[in-house]
Amino acid sequence: GDRAGLVGINRIGLERAGYSPEEIKLLKVVYRRLFFGEGQFRTRLEKLRAEHASSKAACSFLDFIISYQ
Repeated sequence: GDRAGLVGINRIGLERAGYSPEEIKLLKVVYRRLFFGEGQFRTRLEKLRAEHASSKAACSFLDFIISYQ
């Protein structure tokens, strides 16, 4: 059967990559708002990108999502 699904961010991978606990916490919030928030996905994506323009971690994550749409 189909077992693919969204569960959450890869916290251990982010820690190993050198992300700070604060960055990981922010990415968790951004992830939840992006994938489980209300409204259209594209609108949520654009809003989050604008809200977190000063966060390199959030921008990298959101830009990665944008590049695959």
